[in-house]
Amino acid sequence: MLNINDIMRIGDKFIKNSETEIDYEIEGKEIIIEVNKQRIKYNYDIHTNVTRSILSIILSKVYEKKTIIVSDYINPVISDELKNNDINFIDAAGNCFIKSKSVYIFIKGKKHKIPQNNLFVKNYNITDIKLIFAVLTNNELISTSQRNISKFSRIPLGSVGNVLKKLESQKFLIKFSSGKRIINKKELFEKWCIAYSDIFKPKIFFGKFKGDISLTEDINGKWGGEPAAYLLKKVMKPEIFTIYVSKNKLNEFLFKHRLAMDDQDGYIEIYDNSWLDNEINEKNKSTIHPFIVYADLLSGNNQRNTEAAKIIYRDYIEDKLR
Repeated sequence: MLNINDIMRIGDKFIKNSETEIDYEIEGKEIIIEVNKQRIKYNYDIHTNVTRSILSIILSKVYEKKTIIVSDYINPVISDELKNNDINFIDAAGNCFIKSKSVYIFIKGKKHKIPQNNLFVKNYNITDIKLIFAVLTNNELISTSQRNISKFSRIPLGSVGNVLKKLESQKFLIKFSSGKRIINKKELFEKWCIAYSDIFKPKIFFGKFKGDISLTEDINGKWGGEPAAYLLKKVMKPEIFTIYVSKNKLNEFLFKHRLAMDDQDGYIEIYDNSWLDNEINEKNKSTIHPFIVYADLLSGNNQRNTEAAKIIYRDYIEDKLR
């Protein structure tokens, strides 16, 4: 797992050589940044490299205390978006946005002068993503047998042990004499959201379609993304209709609703949900599981979806990650 000292030590020489002298001190879960002898205290949120997917996660969060994003590298486009949303950040190249009552610094465009660590999500494959989803949505599952974990997450039995070892090495799993427990759930969920959107979701995408379909009808599938947010909380009128249907029912679904594929202008996006355990599918009635709804909304990369994602997280997810 990335350590704040790894980033700050690397970036120290770049930051101190900038026109404004910036120093830092780490105290537990807080970082004290000193700018020209003025000290500002922040909580910190570490991300190896702030990609578009990670930006969506950051924008969807409601930080309870003053927080600064700490990263290996933040490119100029992401830097502008963070600044425009009043989110403080600092990276190892010397780019930063620090805003307080007495300090305003914005530096962008500095190049990363050292090799970047591999992105966290590249460590996750589809098997990992399925198992992580399973243990986050079912708290008791991690304490059961590997055979049961395999059945619920729909991955090969032989792969379960490898995924659990990976989670343990990343400090998301601890073992007791009496069993196992998932820890740092909020951080693991963030990593899962990014990996799901960037790696898994494209693999289960059937395509874009056009046709006549209504939120009020029984679609023999599950609503995701914007339609699910509307049905759950009435927070937004859907523009993109995200639907999850099992692979063996896709043709029947398309015929029933008279949908035609349209890669250019299609506003109905259909994905496969046959990888989900039947219990998960049955429990959530007309909408897909809230974890997936949240990830769908964040992948929309726009303000209205981000605001809807905050509400879904607050009302359906936050308590599950405690």
